[in-house]
Amino acid sequence: MVAGRINGPVHAAELIELQPKARVQGDVQYRALEMHHGAVVEGLMVHIPAEGRAAPKAASGAPRPESVKAT
Repeated sequence: MVAGRINGPVHAAELIELQPKARVQGDVQYRALEMHHGAVVEGLMVHIPAEGRAAPKAASGAPRPESVKAT
């Protein structure tokens, strides 16, 4: 659970919950995400697939995802 500020990457092996005043400056890797209204992420948000489930392959030449900022 994040309710304050984090500067740097975050890796959540299971669930990450971003409270309304959460501010993350860095990439977030997660299996499950709960993001409340008001939380901000300045970086990439990357879903880690559940074990035993293959991750989808990106098409060649696909653009890199832009940073996500949710408010």
